[in-house]
Amino acid sequence: MPKRSKPINLVQLFFTAVVLASLALALVSAYSLHQALSSKVEEKAYEKVYSEDIILVFSSLKPSYTLGETATFYIDILNTREFPISRVDFSLNVKAISLLGLNVLSIEDYSTRTFKPGKFERIIVERKLPALISPGFFTLELLARPSTLKAPPKASVTVYVKPSTSATTAHLVTLLFSSAICTLLTLGASVDIDKIPKKPALGRLALFAYSINVKSEQVDETLRKTFINFSIGQKFVFLGVCALVVASFPLILGLESFANDLAISAYFSLTVGVINLIWEMMKRETVNSKLHPLGRLILSLTILGVLTYFSNHLLNRILAAAILAFTLYMAIRVRLRT
Repeated sequence: MPKRSKPINLVQLFFTAVVLASLALALVSAYSLHQALSSKVEEKAYEKVYSEDIILVFSSLKPSYTLGETATFYIDILNTREFPISRVDFSLNVKAISLLGLNVLSIEDYSTRTFKPGKFERIIVERKLPALISPGFFTLELLARPSTLKAPPKASVTVYVKPSTSATTAHLVTLLFSSAICTLLTLGASVDIDKIPKKPALGRLALFAYSINVKSEQVDETLRKTFINFSIGQKFVFLGVCALVVASFPLILGLESFANDLAISAYFSLTVGVINLIWEMMKRETVNSKLHPLGRLILSLTILGVLTYFSNHLLNRILAAAILAFTLYMAIRVRLRT
């Protein structure tokens, strides 16, 4: 009988993911900074555009900011008509020029103040820059659409975002700590307790790595047993709560869009979980239910994947593709068993 392969240690998998994510962020930041330093792009903190109905001035308080700093932008609108304008809709796109013009943020908003004829009205937009975005040049394109009137062309400003010493230090500490834990877990898994090195320093290191690996395996086993014993509804609720907890970290760092995408997925998971919990409570009373648990799990995953896909966010669509691929894999395995 072939020997079953040992399951992946979830603790080691977590720290490995942190290491890979930190390395990827470091490479992207280095590339973006190199592109910014070698390009001929310059800051542009002011632009004025015209239409038949309004004059719009889009400006930045400063031409450059530091990661983690609060950026301030001004939208000044002059109504050239003879009657007031009651509403102006805005759409703002932020593109990372140093990262091949990647669109990193889109904001839709509006203002319902009264824009009186012949008088400039100022709208102030303040946004804290996330600590984890790549430094470099960013272009902000603003389109203002007055109600029932012709919109002026897009106004754009270009700002330079400088690296932050504190963010760089935190990133390096995270990378070094995660790398050290991964190294210890890998070393501890390969240590033969009966063949500890004779040199005191190597022996102590081997014993320490071995103890760390043993504790991680105990945590891993506890997590697996707890999750396996959950019902289908409890599993979806647990994953939803975990996603909400994870979403709080990018929210703290200022990555609101990323946090919102995770929160949307979490809400869908909680919804599917609660529906399953209601089904499981009903099943206790009506034992003659014909829906097999595996079939219900595949159906629930399919619904979760479809809901996540139609949330119309790039991150959620990638996550939906992963969920549906996993669902298809499970369906094929169930089919082969039967």
